[in-house]
Amino acid sequence: MRLALFSSALSDTHHPGGDIVLSAMDIVFWLVVLVISIPWISEVFATPVAYRYVPCTGRHWKRMFPQQDKHSIRTFLLCFTDGMAFSPADKLRFKPSDKVLDVYRSIYGGRTPLGDHMECETFLDSLSEEFVYDLDSLYGVWHEHITLGELFEAVINKPESRSVPL
Repeated sequence: MRLALFSSALSDTHHPGGDIVLSAMDIVFWLVVLVISIPWISEVFATPVAYRYVPCTGRHWKRMFPQQDKHSIRTFLLCFTDGMAFSPADKLRFKPSDKVLDVYRSIYGGRTPLGDHMECETFLDSLSEEFVYDLDSLYGVWHEHITLGELFEAVINKPESRSVPL
């Protein structure tokens, strides 16, 4: 059995009409490659192992920020998971005491890469938009050892003169 494909150069066998065709074996080969690569692909875009199996940290956040509603905490954590390109489902795997750069480095095997995907910048941009906070002010509170809790506190206690009006 042969199937005609119009845009593939995977086989040297040509149909008389000029279409490239794949044999059933070619199709089986590419399906096997796809199935074998799924765990690797999901590993590349997954939350780092150090955080992947952490149980829900919601109680840590509520203990540290009892006056804050869970919506604002989850919004903050969604900005973080979005910026770091983690699954939104993993938002409550991060504690207030987790250092932003430690999580960032865990993406790259514990090292700071020469080139990255601008995860920290994307995170801060998201915070600026979601919490209507001046981006320059966010960079002003940033330091190498800042924790998620410190950054959340800075965002929720922003000085009125530095916030961007709605």
